Amino acid sequence: MHSYHGERMSTQVFVSYSHSDADFAGKLTKSLEQTGYDVWLDRTDIQTGTRWDDEIVKGLNSSEIFLVLLSNKATASQNVKDEIGYALDHGKQILPILLEPCDVPFRLSRVQYVDFTGLEFSEGIQKTLAILKSFNFNEKAGAKEVKNEKLMDPATLATAATTLLAPYLAKLG
Repeated sequence: MHSYHGERMSTQVFVSYSHSDADFAGKLTKSLEQTGYDVWLDRTDIQTGTRWDDEIVKGLNSSEIFLVLLSNKATASQNVKDEIGYALDHGKQILPILLEPCDVPFRLSRVQYVDFTGLEFSEGIQKTLAILKSFNFNEKAGAKEVKNEKLMDPATLATAATTLLAPYLAKLG
């Protein structure tokens, strides 16, 4: 049980969950931290009196991996949905963990997940760690670059084009 605090920055994992799954979230966090991951969990990482949303966004931005615990309560939670949307839009590596049979949010339907419903916790953790290890973060951000080159939708493209061409259009007019 040694954690590798000597290395420069360890990979930060953001855990998104419904408060009804807080016990599982805590247990998972311990296991990940023992393996050398840096875990961002709202219970432990938000100071009282700070603005909730700001802190969540800070936590999400500083994390490379977004781990979301899926249960009926979680998939019904607007906060969890917002966090999933933010993680997807910002090209995070995403690993859903299924805690019970539930409606997996549409945007996660094609993402590889760990199904804890029929597993012992220890087995689930092994699977989770194996997938986390398979996420690669090249120093040159090679893996991330592809993710971020999302094609802009036509509206965004039109706006961008108009903004770029505005000075020239003005001259022509």
